[in-house]
Amino acid sequence: MENSPPPSRLASLDLSCSACNRRDFEIRAVKDDDVATLRCIGCGRDYLLLDSEDYWFDVIQAGYPRPSRCGCKSISFSVRCDYQYRDDGDVRLIDVWRACSSCQKVNRLMSLDIDYEGTEDLVRRPLRYCKNPKILYDLQQLTLYATRDDIVRIIDFLKSEHNCAFVCWLREQDKWVRHDLSSDEMGRAVLRDHHLSFLRIYARLNPIDILDADVDTSKQEDIFWKRHEVIRISSPTKVVMGEGTGLLFYINFSNEFVDDEMITQKSRDFLQLTKSLVAWLGTEFVSWRGPRCFDNRNEHLRLFGDRFAAGKMPQ
Repeated sequence: MENSPPPSRLASLDLSCSACNRRDFEIRAVKDDDVATLRCIGCGRDYLLLDSEDYWFDVIQAGYPRPSRCGCKSISFSVRCDYQYRDDGDVRLIDVWRACSSCQKVNRLMSLDIDYEGTEDLVRRPLRYCKNPKILYDLQQLTLYATRDDIVRIIDFLKSEHNCAFVCWLREQDKWVRHDLSSDEMGRAVLRDHHLSFLRIYARLNPIDILDADVDTSKQEDIFWKRHEVIRISSPTKVVMGEGTGLLFYINFSNEFVDDEMITQKSRDFLQLTKSLVAWLGTEFVSWRGPRCFDNRNEHLRLFGDRFAAGKMPQ
């Protein structure tokens, strides 16, 4: 409970609404990312569970989760947190359990490994009031069936037109190593004759400190590029189309982010950069698959034939 903090080494805690003390909640969870919101059945108050406030608004941009539902069709659950501690007193692990309010069936909702210090609030305040848990911002994902030479062209455009600098992870002695590269060096890395010659590329207008810890996991890396002024270019994914094989690339960026439950726009310079990039891609590539798809024309025809291009190519 928010208003009556439990002892710092409490083993188990049944969660209740700080406004009306009800213990029945509607749950929306993204289990792969260990984040969830709880809505009080009694008063409709929304809460972010445990440390979900650090990740929730970035995670849900991929899709807002539906309410959890028991096999008996109920969407009302009580929730319990079981804590395990390290020798220094910080929380090491939290198992979160849900019990159906109708049939009493119990399931584990999620299990959180806690790898940071200062975890007392996870016990004292497991529920954090959230005025509006559904905030969507301007998030962009572009897809490209393209060649490595095309990616080099994109890098050259970002450098020549906007003076972008590049950060990349390259494979060295069986591990990924961060490098700050010039556009020429970046181009050479992209063209290496190896399927996974680079892990990811960040194009940036201004210097940004990027620690390995910021991008160690896919969850951390996903949140990093959404919150910072970077354009992310993925490593290639090999895609088999019938008898042909192509390379699929993703370009990701966000023009906004959520701060203290408010949408904040990124800088004017960054917005001009992303607008310019999309406009340039529209002149250099074909968007027959959709408005956020930019394919090398020849690669598209080789892989898809006229499936998407029928009626769009000049006669």
